[in-house]
Amino acid sequence: MAYAIMRWEKLKTSKQINLATGHNYRQHQVENADKEAPHPNREFIETGGRGYSELIHERIAEAVTRKVKPDAVLGMEVILTGSPEAFRRDKNDRAEDYSNSPWAHDVVDFLKKTFGEKNVVSCNLHQDEKTPHFHAIIVPITPDGRLSAKDLFNPVTLRGYQTAYAEAMEVHGMERGVKNSKAQRKDMKSMYGQQVQTGQEAGQAIVGLNSGPVVYKPITVETPGRVQLDPAKWAQEQSQRVNEEARPQVEAANQRTEAAEKAREAANQRAEEVLKQAQENAAAKGQVRGLQKQLHTSEALKQAHADRAESLEAKFDILAKQLAGGEPAPSDLVERGNKLLDQDMQQVKASREQLVKLGEESDQAEKKGDYGRVATLRYDVIPKQAAQNEELENRLRAFAGGAERLAQLDAEQARQTAEKARQAAAQEEQARQIAAQAEQARLARIVEQQALAEQARLAEQQAQEERTRAAAQQAADKIQQEVLERETKANNQERERRRVEQVVEQLLSQNPNIYQVHHFIEAVKRKGISVQYPKEGELIFQLAGSEHKFSSLEIKPNNQEFRVLLNKQMKANNQRWQIEQDRPRSNDREM
Repeated sequence: MAYAIMRWEKLKTSKQINLATGHNYRQHQVENADKEAPHPNREFIETGGRGYSELIHERIAEAVTRKVKPDAVLGMEVILTGSPEAFRRDKNDRAEDYSNSPWAHDVVDFLKKTFGEKNVVSCNLHQDEKTPHFHAIIVPITPDGRLSAKDLFNPVTLRGYQTAYAEAMEVHGMERGVKNSKAQRKDMKSMYGQQVQTGQEAGQAIVGLNSGPVVYKPITVETPGRVQLDPAKWAQEQSQRVNEEARPQVEAANQRTEAAEKAREAANQRAEEVLKQAQENAAAKGQVRGLQKQLHTSEALKQAHADRAESLEAKFDILAKQLAGGEPAPSDLVERGNKLLDQDMQQVKASREQLVKLGEESDQAEKKGDYGRVATLRYDVIPKQAAQNEELENRLRAFAGGAERLAQLDAEQARQTAEKARQAAAQEEQARQIAAQAEQARLARIVEQQALAEQARLAEQQAQEERTRAAAQQAADKIQQEVLERETKANNQERERRRVEQVVEQLLSQNPNIYQVHHFIEAVKRKGISVQYPKEGELIFQLAGSEHKFSSLEIKPNNQEFRVLLNKQMKANNQRWQIEQDRPRSNDREM
């Protein structure tokens, strides 16, 4: 049964990155690598021989939009292979050449599709060990531009990658191992094979250095063949400019060479000490062999990078001649320069952003009353950050392209500042208008409330007046009703009195000889008028159903004889009245 195999390792420090570079590029000796391997190692992503540190930081500068933490995981190294039985082998148990096989291309496609083509900065196939395997370097950049191995490489995602890789390898007869297996796995150093230690570190210290001091030779630019206003002066200026650019690099190469010599001498001295001790102690023979191999590796690296330095100087010579002839700078060199300037520019931007954040933090601490933090920020942290920023900008400003980028950044930040100020002013104006509208609304509400209060007062006043008028009208109506009733009563009374007078006058006119009072009273009763005789000489008349009573004194008939008759009759009946007085009598008896 053949299994698909993946292994991971975090790359956080320069030491880890350089170790991976040295191993994967075979810059130092690998114990389990076959020097006589029949099939070549292959680089599937062209890097131009650049180290992983440069490749990783170049990708970060290109794609990461946020500040990178000092302890961030910069890269992830992954080994992709299969168990030994997954690969076809010859009679000597050596794997066949897989450098151009469908399996190799499927592995590369899987890496690019899974992690993004630009995030896979290096991909090497090793065939000089027992089992063909890939070493790939991945920069863990999220889709939103963050450098976060935690998001992309955690226990959940790693299990998913294992499953996806196994599925991609099914066509090659491989399958996934047991999920969540507790089996012990070798770490990445074990996958590399036995690594050399002290001598190798000395070798790494001189990676990219020359084996001896480089003697600077001024470059003379010949007068160009084409017509110039002052060809000699032009050639002199070009030569001076080229020399000024080349001299610092050559001097730096000399400094690195000197450091390499010291490192090599220190390594040699250490090796000699160990060798002497090993000769005295047979148990140290293995260590002596290791140190010898380290020295061999250091010498080989030294020579390789000396050749590289010599090649670099030759390239400068060619470049100087091209520039002297008026040819444009090579596009790849210009592109590289632009990338380096862009990287420096990203550092400047990050530094400026950090200064702004520190200033904001200081202001917030001051608002909270944390004056200890304010003092630390303003008199320690911020000045250091400002000095670092100034150093970065001065270093960038030394180049025309850098100065131009800084000017663009200053202009952009000035524009942003002006825009923020404009927005702040607009917000302030909007706030002022809102406040003014609120004040107008408040005053309008006050006026409205006053108007409503005045309307309510007037309505109450009107209602009170209406009530007063109604009461007055009611009183007037009552008085008028009373007057009317009194007038009606008086009219009725007067009408009844006249009725009595008419009856009396009629009786007297029809019977002028009535002398007996009782005859008169009977005649009056027949007319519907009752007669009472309360006392002597007085008669009380009352119409039937009426409440009004009329004394004979109120009756004034035209016939004067009526009263004379009554007086005579009263005198004639005086005796009768005397008799009546002896008996009980009512105040309202009738005659």
